[in-house]
Amino acid sequence: MVATGLTTSVGAGVAGAETCPQSANATKSAALNKIYSYDRRVTAKQVAAGTEVTYETIVSTNRGVPYLHSVTEYPPEGFGPPVEATVTRRVGVSGLETDPFQAQPQNPGYKVAGSWSINDAHPVTVRMTYLVPEDIPVGTEVTSGGIKTSGTLNIGNDLTDALNVCFTVRGANPGEVVTGSLEDGGLGSSDGQLSSTDSVSDILGDTLTRFFENLS
Repeated sequence: MVATGLTTSVGAGVAGAETCPQSANATKSAALNKIYSYDRRVTAKQVAAGTEVTYETIVSTNRGVPYLHSVTEYPPEGFGPPVEATVTRRVGVSGLETDPFQAQPQNPGYKVAGSWSINDAHPVTVRMTYLVPEDIPVGTEVTSGGIKTSGTLNIGNDLTDALNVCFTVRGANPGEVVTGSLEDGGLGSSDGQLSSTDSVSDILGDTLTRFFENLS
């Protein structure tokens, strides 16, 4: 799709590019042969309800040094605010640094803001992580909204409806099921975020250890 210098495309997703694209891209032509690229993806094709999912947005340029002032993204309907947001951007002459940022509610999106320089070797990457609602049925294709950017040298762009990406809800694996049950009963980890890769025996072992420690 091409409109006023904007080109968009989608990548292959769980059920094919037409129904559930995991990634999407848009490019925008600017003065002096500059081309701005906006890449967005959900980092997993399949995610269990009640676990976390991360969306990644990369803004880059082929030339010039524009400053990106904000990225607003629009999660799927029914999602709460991000549990984590980070920005990887250029620091100093050639380094990249990743730091947490506070995502600001924009009704209905969430925005991270700053003043980040971009060149052909140093894009800006924004990652926002959300909790997938527990009541979404297995097999549901969950589609997000797009993004909106602001900044200098015409890098601002409204891609609210152009960079929609999608994942499919899968069933929880044994570790995720046990973790969720323990947390519902108040027996989860202190931070409430046991890894879904932990084995069932490890999880139960840790829980029993804490139980007997509390008795002593």
